[in-house]
Amino acid sequence: MDVWSTARLLKTPGVDADVYVSPSTISNRTKRGAQRMLRDGVYQGGWYSNTRRLAVLVRDTAKYPPFITSNRLRPGGSSQQYYAGTVALHNYEVPIEVASEVIELMRADLAVHRLTNPVATQSRNSSFNRQTQILEKWDAEKTPFDDKIFFFQDDYAIQAIDLIKATRTPAQIEQAEELAARLDSADRIYITNCNGE
Repeated sequence: MDVWSTARLLKTPGVDADVYVSPSTISNRTKRGAQRMLRDGVYQGGWYSNTRRLAVLVRDTAKYPPFITSNRLRPGGSSQQYYAGTVALHNYEVPIEVASEVIELMRADLAVHRLTNPVATQSRNSSFNRQTQILEKWDAEKTPFDDKIFFFQDDYAIQAIDLIKATRTPAQIEQAEELAARLDSADRIYITNCNGE
């Protein structure tokens, strides 16, 4: 049965399926990459990245710790004229000092982008201003931040990720380690048993 037939079958009322991840059948490269993402709390890679999909599946089997998704720029370079890499934060409660540092990184990133791309669009600048306002509000209220911020230079995105990642509590780090360790077990990891109805 192909994947489309399986998907149609699972949408049929009353049909349930047991879905598992079997760690013993995963290549070492994919497994290690997924474990690194689980331990770091930073999920990178595109929509079709098997490593990222595996890490997200395992993460979603538990009440997961805060995490970051990052669609970074090309390795070693900055984006082209109108495109930025994104960093999305999920369930983070970051101290005010760290939030202020992230805001400063965003301002520095935009300044560099304006100097190197004099025809930068106003819409991108407006997007930056909106993100800064969100961060300042987050700064004042100390509420979990669940939005995207843009970086035109990869170096600034990496610095922001490292700053935010350092705010995880020991309990959150331990939980991330436990999730990563599940991929070393011979036991199958239970994913779901319903068709979404």
